Amino acid sequence: MSLWCTFNILLIFNKKFHKNILKLIGFENHKLIEKIAPQDFDEKRKKSPDVPILISEPKIYTTSKKRCNNAFKNDKKYLQILLKDKIAKELKIDPKKLDHIKVVLFDYTSWLQKVNIMDKIEKYQHSKIMLFIVGTYWFQNWISRVKKLPKDKRIKYPENIRIIKWDLFANLLNLSDDNQKRLKVIIKLSRSKDLETLRKLNEQNNYKLHR
Repeated sequence: MSLWCTFNILLIFNKKFHKNILKLIGFENHKLIEKIAPQDFDEKRKKSPDVPILISEPKIYTTSKKRCNNAFKNDKKYLQILLKDKIAKELKIDPKKLDHIKVVLFDYTSWLQKVNIMDKIEKYQHSKIMLFIVGTYWFQNWISRVKKLPKDKRIKYPENIRIIKWDLFANLLNLSDDNQKRLKVIIKLSRSKDLETLRKLNEQNNYKLHR
């Protein structure tokens, strides 16, 4: 076999291996964040009945198998409560104009390319749904913590969709200091591609989720 053929085979193998590793890392950090956020909601609900249950992997539409990572019903206008002045301004959302929002969805992804973003938007967008696409891998040269939506005619409700950085997600949900630290560790491990430690953390956390 020629040196050139060997090089090409190694290149294909490395690309595939790298892609598989990233997919596995994404799977593990999704599971961990899905545990942290509901735990935080459960802790807060002990003090306030207005805090809703944060559901994991809910079926969004009864006629399909579409599932986001986390969601809560906005029956008691909890989204409006979460949107403090500073956060609302950063997200460019007016809490007074959210009475039509019935459900709030969170979907986590490390891949913020247009093809993936549009796939999520087409899956979940609805006139009565607020969708937050949470980027768990945010490029360092992105100054803003909110990414612009793609210019695409398929987006029907742009006012109901935001692409946000993971730490803005933590601020929005007002996660406790301990849970924000846990989230930072997950992001750091994901960036360093430490799949083994992410798996161990998942094994250690057997918190019973709301399904």
